[in-house]
Amino acid sequence: MPAATSATSSSSSASSSASPPLSTSTSPTCSTTSLPASDAILRADINRRLLESGELEKLTAHLNMLLRESGWREQTFQSCNRALRDPDLKIGNYNSLYAAVEREAIESVDSAIKIEVVKRIREVLEAIVEV
Repeated sequence: MPAATSATSSSSSASSSASPPLSTSTSPTCSTTSLPASDAILRADINRRLLESGELEKLTAHLNMLLRESGWREQTFQSCNRALRDPDLKIGNYNSLYAAVEREAIESVDSAIKIEVVKRIREVLEAIVEV
């Protein structure tokens, strides 16, 4: 549990510098608002370490490559176009478009991609978090 101890000591700097990228680079379903304070602090510390080490950028690039290779990005782009053309959905801005296609987009990610990315995340976390 040394990671939690170090996270507590740096909570004021970690939460202010780490929280914005967390909220912009994860889906809205991954909110930290319902986490206990200690979990939120640990999450902020892990995010800060991922940012500082450059691993977050590498993980994001790898995920984007896998999604592109699988055709997911093109499929999601087509879903967005269909939603924009559907007069019943009344898409007026980005938020309404996002709400219209989010569930389909998340569910259409291939399970092999999910497994590979989770495996990579575990490997990175094991390397940066003291157990």
